[in-house]
Parts: sequence; structure tokens; C-alpha cells
Amino acid sequence: MVGMLRKADRDAWNAGIANTIEFLNTPAFESSLIHALKALADIDGAVFFIYRLGHRPEAVFDTLHPDQRVLLVDRYIDGPFILDPFYQACYNGTAPGLYSLRDLSPNRFRQSEYCRTFYGLVGISDEVCFILPPCGNLRGVISLTRLLPKAAFRSMELSGLSEAVPLVNALVHSAWKGRPENQIDHAPPEPASVSIETLFCSFRHSVLSPREVQVTVMILRGYSSAAIGVELGIAEATVKANRRNIYIKLRISSQAELFAFFLRQLSDAKDLYAR
Repeated sequence: MVGMLRKADRDAWNAGIANTIEFLNTPAFESSLIHALKALADIDGAVFFIYRLGHRPEAVFDTLHPDQRVLLVDRYIDGPFILDPFYQACYNGTAPGLYSLRDLSPNRFRQSEYCRTFYGLVGISDEVCFILPPCGNLRGVISLTRLLPKAAFRSMELSGLSEAVPLVNALVHSAWKGRPENQIDHAPPEPASVSIETLFCSFRHSVLSPREVQVTVMILRGYSSAAIGVELGIAEATVKANRRNIYIKLRISSQAELFAFFLRQLSDAKDLYAR
């Protein structure tokens, strides 16, 4: 599909990749790579996130407006990133490649408070991410977003980005492995699901049962009651009963209040992830 681009876009892509190779071992690598990708798709925003085992994410480059950056980077890395489907995918062993939000998110993700906060307030209409190959204890994604009123990425744009996956993977791997600060360890990452469940179980005055913790986590991630039942092998009516008990025990009455409760607990657990 790269070969099917308009000549101007194809020339921009080739020039962008040439610059990326030139800047491979410099601080300008990430910005030059994202600039090259803009020749393949109409991208409104981009963030290059690095995930290090045991640390909060690091946004090494972004093209966001300052107001967007406060929400999509600053607030995100303060803890809610553990609900991000792309973060989850990185730490649950999803193969490197290009993925859309629809590929990885639970069935009711669009109705989740996480989505309303981190997508709705900014007006994101679509997101695709390159999930990058692991390098030692590093994982990472290149997040590309479209804003309303624009529609989702077109099939030709997705095809062009998908075709670029092997080249993007090779360039990122070469850049990362050449940096001394990235040669930390090669331990396998802890699944993100363990981290968030550990957070809920570590509440100082936790009154939730282990099953209720599981249901709570899945509600926050955007699973419907029916989908939770399928995942946990229990009846949908049981899930709804668990939800009622959770709300009673936490003294809340809505999913919005549950998300607010979650954010408060994150604020109280500053040592859960290192900076």
C-alpha cells in the first residue's frame, strides 16, 4: 500500500524514513519516526510511550497540544494507564504489530469511565498503536489518534501503517538496544492484570472479596456484566449481584463514582509504581 500512495506522500515517507535512519542513535529518533508515519495516514496526535518494568510509562515524544498533554500524558502516567488496553496488551504478551482500539478493548470499553475521561474529553474518534517488540525490560507503543469530527482511520491508511510494521519494529529495536540506559535486565514482565488487582487488594480498608475485586477490575476495564460472566465462568445474574454488593460496600451508586474511587486509591498508592 505504500507503493499506492500519491507521489507527494510517497516522497515524504521515503524522506522521513531516511531522516529516521540518520537520527537512529540521537534524541531526535522518535520525533523523526512519527513525522515519517504522518505520510501514511492523517494523524492528529501521536505519543511514543516507553514502558519499563516496575516504572510508570514515559512519553519520550508527543505532538499533543499542551491541554491534551495534561490529560493524555500527565494524568495517564499517574496511574490510570493500568486500565489502558494497549498497556494491557504489551504486558500480556500480545505480538508486536499494528492494532486498533477495537482490536484490543473489551466489549463495553466505549461506555467505560476511563474511555469517557481519556478519549471523550479530548474528542478522540479513533486510535491505533504500534505495539513494539520487547527490548530487555522495555515495552512500548506508538499511539496515533484521530480527533472528532474526523471519522476513524481509513482502510488504506491502516494498510499502509500495517505494511510499515517490520520497518518500524527494526528501527525501534536498533535504536533501543544501542542505548546504555536500556540495558537493564531481561526479566519477563509482570502481567498488568496482577498489578491492578494487587492495587485493589492492597486498599488499607478493603472490604471486597477476591471475586468482587475481579468484577471491579473488569467493570473498570469496560466489560459488560454478560462478558464478565463469560470470562469468570459465572452467571450474569451473579455478576450483577456482585456489582450491587461492590457498590454497597464502597458506598457508591454508579460506575462514575467507582472510577472516582479508583482514582482516589491511585492517589493514595503513590509507591505502587516507581517514577
